[in-house]
Amino acid sequence: MDEDEIRARLLQHLRQRGGQPLEETALAWNKTRIDVVAMYNGYLCGFEIKSAADDLKRLKAQATRYRRYFRKLYLVAAECHVEPALEILPSYWGVWVVRPHGGAVHIVRKTPPATSPRANRRQRPESLAFLMRKPELIDVLRHGGVEGDLELMTRTMLSKVAADSMSIDELERCVFDTLQSRALR
Repeated sequence: MDEDEIRARLLQHLRQRGGQPLEETALAWNKTRIDVVAMYNGYLCGFEIKSAADDLKRLKAQATRYRRYFRKLYLVAAECHVEPALEILPSYWGVWVVRPHGGAVHIVRKTPPATSPRANRRQRPESLAFLMRKPELIDVLRHGGVEGDLELMTRTMLSKVAADSMSIDELERCVFDTLQSRALR
């Protein structure tokens, strides 16, 4: 199973369960990308894929970067990576195991060595809001009733206003909708 096969199966799995997945989303001021972002079970979730051909050298740094943006994080990995990954990843990450199954990919979510994610307490509303571009932030804030000279503010200032004036649920939905509309262009 290569990464493309795992990704295709993950996207199918998320869509079948009402998730709305997006592929290859830029984060951290475009310094890193996460494999799949989805609104899944009501939360903004990030999914990192590791096929058997991958290594885990970057996983710790990726986990550190991703924690600012997602309420739930998942590693979707070949079985050979599960035990080493569990030593690297924070305990709030969920791990889904992928196995070959009759010429296809099977995702194991509920039986060991798979683990369920817990809520990530390191998610940062300002970082999440910063995933939107300045015009997108202005639109979201205006739609939310924020008045003033928003055009004169920097993106960082707008992100702070969004984080302060919106619940995390609202912010996650706005960010996801923005990312989704970008993907459709």
